[in-house]
Amino acid sequence: MKLKSKLTRHHRSWNREEEHELRDMYGRSTRENIAKKLGRTVIGVSTRARQLGLTKQLRPWTSMEDNYLREQYGKKSYGDIAKDINRTEAAVAGRASKLGILANRFWSSQQIQTLRKFYHKKNSNELADILHRDTFAIRSKAKRLGITKPVPKRPWTPDELTFLNGNYQSLTHKELALNLDRTVWAVGQAVSRLGLLKKPGELEKKS
Repeated sequence: MKLKSKLTRHHRSWNREEEHELRDMYGRSTRENIAKKLGRTVIGVSTRARQLGLTKQLRPWTSMEDNYLREQYGKKSYGDIAKDINRTEAAVAGRASKLGILANRFWSSQQIQTLRKFYHKKNSNELADILHRDTFAIRSKAKRLGITKPVPKRPWTPDELTFLNGNYQSLTHKELALNLDRTVWAVGQAVSRLGLLKKPGELEKKS
């Protein structure tokens, strides 16, 4: 029943009010939030946005936002700061790095030992609470230490396969990966497994 519901949302016709809402929110909110508000799938939102010629424009950072980030950095987590200024956590982390205000907090041997011990057993949020760090700091430190988690294979859903079949001729693997929230490698594997081929003469754009 859940699958049928998802497919219905994906293929339901868009009305003018929904398109107006999409134009208004696209680029200012995440696709997940837009999909939730409109009762659509993320793929459905991405597809309609492309059909309407909408592109995500990076919203410039204001001096007020920069000042707030400088004042709250180290006091609040990236997630809390992101909520306060309506940004993503990744955007806040990137801006902090660009402004040169990333705190170089010392990691004790005990903290590193704890990170190594529990990285495969607990998620980043749980580790952040234990170590009193941001999730971004947890992942960054783990990467520098060479600690990795086994990545479980995410099954391809009927919606994703439908989108792939309908768009692999017109979109590059990179664009397909962006719309499907997959890696370029995963898209390439799926295309190969399904036996999908580009039209003669149609080459992938180089990134």
